[in-house]
Amino acid sequence: MVYSSTYRARKLYLFLLFLFFLLLQQAPSLRLFYGYLDLSIPMVLVIGLWLGPTGGLAYGFLAGLIEGSFSGYLLGTYLITRTLTGWGSGMLRGFIVKENPWALFISAFFASILNDFFFLLSFPHPLTHLWWCSLFIKSLSSALFAPIFASLIQRIYGE
Repeated sequence: MVYSSTYRARKLYLFLLFLFFLLLQQAPSLRLFYGYLDLSIPMVLVIGLWLGPTGGLAYGFLAGLIEGSFSGYLLGTYLITRTLTGWGSGMLRGFIVKENPWALFISAFFASILNDFFFLLSFPHPLTHLWWCSLFIKSLSSALFAPIFASLIQRIYGE
């Protein structure tokens, strides 16, 4: 299969945009009340919806690798949770209309909650009131960022 130069440029632009937002997430100024703005889950969700299970798996693994290397937690927990989220969102490709912002909002909200529960299963810690507040804020920020990131991807690919 022969790829055109515009196809390669779009793939490279998507990759660089993904890395930019992922590295931007590591800024300490993105804290909001008890939680932080989680940008990796909606990016992995939207990329999984656009590229399918394999693309979601690859970008989820990359997000887990970068996020895990910046955090003080175990690297494997981020790898597992982000990879499963990317693969799962790719498997939902035919069921979720990626152009509908409400569908992206709801799916990003629940994907973020599911991702945090996977994280809790792989790295147990006590459930406090602050953890529940952080879970809600992270899920809400993921849900708000998903339609914005999807519109950027739609502008890149023109689909």
